[in-house]
Amino acid sequence: LVANEDAAGSHGEFEWVGALLRKEDGRRYYSCMRTPAGETVPVGSSICVYAPRGQPSFLAQVVAMWENERDDLKQYRCRWFFRPNQAFQASALQEEEQLQHPREVFYSDEFDVNYVNTIECRTIIVHSQTLPPGFNLDSLRVGDHFFYRCSYERQTRRFAPVEPPTGPVKARGLGARGGESGGKEV
Repeated sequence: LVANEDAAGSHGEFEWVGALLRKEDGRRYYSCMRTPAGETVPVGSSICVYAPRGQPSFLAQVVAMWENERDDLKQYRCRWFFRPNQAFQASALQEEEQLQHPREVFYSDEFDVNYVNTIECRTIIVHSQTLPPGFNLDSLRVGDHFFYRCSYERQTRRFAPVEPPTGPVKARGLGARGGESGGKEV
């Protein structure tokens, strides 16, 4: 991932909002941060993450955030969402009728740990069943608003329906420390 020092600022320009949740394994965990642009990013928020120049931002959901006691570097753990072009390039065998709306993204079970200065801004990503009945999906073309209804498994190149969330985001298999792998949780 690309850390944009000019736009995102250094780690010190990201501030914690609220009290320390806990100290564990050399980390100080928090529930919310403020970006240099003044946006608050609580755990559970959807975010745009800097991508290489010329590419659209990566999309993710924050599942944990902390500061390392050793070096005071601020990090977050996220669940990735795939944009249609990321999923369909790898899944050329999908039927034509499965091509979706341009604002539809795909839920994944892939998690990663990144530095906070890779956060570009907050965005909105909701399950399609949480939208009001008769909602015009074309209205999502304005701004960074997205929806999902399927998951995408990169290894099998398959899509599957996803039930809407019923509570806070929980990373499957996520221990207290949150794991360090950049791939799928097992």
